[in-house]
Amino acid sequence: MPISPSQPRFAVIIAPLIVAAVLVIPACSSPTTDSPRVEPVSGSVFVNGNPAVGAVVTFHPAAPQGQNKLRPRGVVQADGTFRLTTYTTGDGAATGDYAVTLYWPEKDDPDLEARGIEVKDRFQNRFKDPSRPFKRVTVREGENALERFTVQ
Repeated sequence: MPISPSQPRFAVIIAPLIVAAVLVIPACSSPTTDSPRVEPVSGSVFVNGNPAVGAVVTFHPAAPQGQNKLRPRGVVQADGTFRLTTYTTGDGAATGDYAVTLYWPEKDDPDLEARGIEVKDRFQNRFKDPSRPFKRVTVREGENALERFTVQ
């Protein structure tokens, strides 16, 4: 297929825009001086005694946070553990009270739903609604090692 004269010009214009987007988008979720400080939070999720590998644990703030709509989340690993992430991987969550929801996608990619691709929940959406959470948890200053979350 022959290259048209407009294709190189298109690449010269679009390539810098793509590079700029790759550099700027991660900064959108980075903490700022106004961002709430986070504390380390870890826990585990087991279903019938087995790790809920790939389950997504999301903390929904109980108190209104104004413009701040942060929802710390973690993904359950092979050993059943998770660490919450707010700004950077495993950094934790701000202090306060949270409604905890669980979502366990049947496919191994927990980010499919974030990209708008509906994936069936192994929990059948029982623990996905923050108004009827799986648990309520308080994050305090310092290390927060949560009790084991067990689903029967």
